[in-house]
Amino acid sequence: MNADLATCPWCGAPAVDATQLAPGSSPAADTVPCPYCQEPVKRDAQRCRWCGENLAQAAGAGPGAQSPQPAQAPPPAQAYAPSPPPPPHYAPTSPQAPSGALPLVFGILSIVTPCGIVCAPVAWITGHLYENRCRAMGVEPDGAGKAGKVIGIVMTVLLLIGACGFGFFAVLASAGGAVR
Repeated sequence: MNADLATCPWCGAPAVDATQLAPGSSPAADTVPCPYCQEPVKRDAQRCRWCGENLAQAAGAGPGAQSPQPAQAPPPAQAYAPSPPPPPHYAPTSPQAPSGALPLVFGILSIVTPCGIVCAPVAWITGHLYENRCRAMGVEPDGAGKAGKVIGIVMTVLLLIGACGFGFFAVLASAGGAVR
């Protein structure tokens, strides 16, 4: 007997080797059809393994007893509702995160160009929107988007401190000139 076929791949029951059977016998020789569902069951079975009916009661009814009614056939397969689609977290492919390059570009522009007063808040806002989009998709934002947001925050704070300092010195200069 082939070692791969030692058990049934579906139910795990031991396989029957046809070469080991006595001549003229078959694995189904000790089975009879169930009087209710007509599926094969062992001769000495008390209950049908397919429909669950009591076979001892049907056999003990005697020759004058009424024969049991066969089970009704199940409805056609089309009558069953289709199975629902799998939940989204079982999707075969994971969603791809959008690119985080835009916040990083604006963050770098806020450092190296004179237009930093505009680019720094834009880097902060685009980085924040990028992270929200990624989290809505269920993916982790990449490092470029996070770095652009951080650069945007730092440069915006530095620009605000610089603007406050410039305003403070402008007020001091105008007050000092007016006192004379």
